Amino acid sequence: MPGLQIFVSYSHRDPQYLENDSLLGFLRGLEAEENVTFWFDTRLEAGTNWDDEIRARLASSDIALVLVSQSFLDSPYCTNVELSAFMDREVEKRMSSFVAAAGLVQKK
Repeated sequence: MPGLQIFVSYSHRDPQYLENDSLLGFLRGLEAEENVTFWFDTRLEAGTNWDDEIRARLASSDIALVLVSQSFLDSPYCTNVELSAFMDREVEKRMSSFVAAAGLVQKK
């Protein structure tokens, strides 16, 4: 049985939100303990059509973990593609979204 698929959405200007001492780093422990997989675009393989792969992951994920910052809101791809897909799927009751105001976390 496939596990819970979580799509992690963030701005590339905020790579610190993927680090081990971040919210995601804490939650990643679920991968070892539960049947949970986090997916974020750093897992894209070289040569992959990144837009097609991201859209496919958006369509197949159960949960969206949205790490919102000012950089996220300034990104047309984050807001027009990813956020739009999350909202559409949530309305259809096919995805749950969790939003973390990551931009409020003090940067090192």
